[in-house]
Amino acid sequence: MSDQRLLDRVLIPETLVKMYYAFDTRRPDLLRTEVFADRINLDFTALFGGSTQNLSNDELVGFWMKLRDYTTKAQHNLTGILPLFPSSSSDRVPVWANVLVYLRREIEGQELKETRCDATLDMEVVKVEGSGENPWRVAALKANVVKEVGYVDFWADLERSGGRERDGEVGGRGRCIGNASCLSGR
Repeated sequence: MSDQRLLDRVLIPETLVKMYYAFDTRRPDLLRTEVFADRINLDFTALFGGSTQNLSNDELVGFWMKLRDYTTKAQHNLTGILPLFPSSSSDRVPVWANVLVYLRREIEGQELKETRCDATLDMEVVKVEGSGENPWRVAALKANVVKEVGYVDFWADLERSGGRERDGEVGGRGRCIGNASCLSGR
């Protein structure tokens, strides 16, 4: 195994851990400059319905910050990160991982709302030359729900608070959350 391949085995997980650390700690600049590629395929249909989105870096960062601002506390634990390197050198690498998610919303005078989700992730990272010490950026992210517990209308409440009606899906999950343009007002 080459020295570069060994280095990439460290740098790719670093990018992915930064992604959720930046979300949890509200650091949009870190997402924008050190995590996401210029365009990202986002597939959260297993969580929220809707369809796969192809978003610009700025669109996805804005979408994620709206989601994060809705929560009081957020924690993502990323485990089992497995880059699937092709046999030859490549600037695109599929990655599998697991994530354990805890989200909490506290509003004085209202019931505490919490949700937990365990998911597998199918991702793709791309090498962006000239982007600093770590050139790997997330270009595709798909979440596959394994288990969800807690307040099932957590995200549907966000839609309702944005003046959108429930779309009648089971569990009250709205299509807006799976569609970044809904929350960004496009």
